[in-house]
Amino acid sequence: MRVAVAGTALSLVGFLVLLFFIPALRRADAMIWLWSFLAAFLIGLWGLGIAMWQGRTRRPDRVNLTEPASTAASTVDDRKDVPPSR
Repeated sequence: MRVAVAGTALSLVGFLVLLFFIPALRRADAMIWLWSFLAAFLIGLWGLGIAMWQGRTRRPDRVNLTEPASTAASTVDDRKDVPPSR
């Protein structure tokens, strides 16, 4: 998710920087760069929204792989269908 946030932010920065160069972009017939950065920013926002939505709707019984092993193991062992370890 950090990569998506960074890419979205860089797209916004690129768009804002190119706003200062609109006359030069028009002379060079390169306005596509301005609109490409805007599109990348909007698609990045859309993707971040989907990622946050998926994070909120994640199944609660799924083990979080980013937690330390001791915490993840205790989550699995608390279930009723798992026999106690010897």
